[in-house]
Amino acid sequence: MIWRDADLVSHFRALHAEEAALLRHFQGNGAFAGACEILLTWHAAKSVPPLALNYLRSYAEAGWLMRLSGAPQPRSVRQGPITAR
Repeated sequence: MIWRDADLVSHFRALHAEEAALLRHFQGNGAFAGACEILLTWHAAKSVPPLALNYLRSYAEAGWLMRLSGAPQPRSVRQGPITAR
């Protein structure tokens, strides 16, 4: 995977087959449950949820996530910060 961060610095990261499958899944707006099903191809059921979370964390740290969907956003995010008068 090759990408540029917000500062336009280029990065390279080699992907294993499982991670490439996960990225394709998330690019298609796939849900977390579907990602866990994909990981079951390579890993035991007990290890899948924390592994999927670790992948998501690494994507967030790399700046690959633009937004999360599926859960309602708190008011402060949805409508801006609440300010005192």
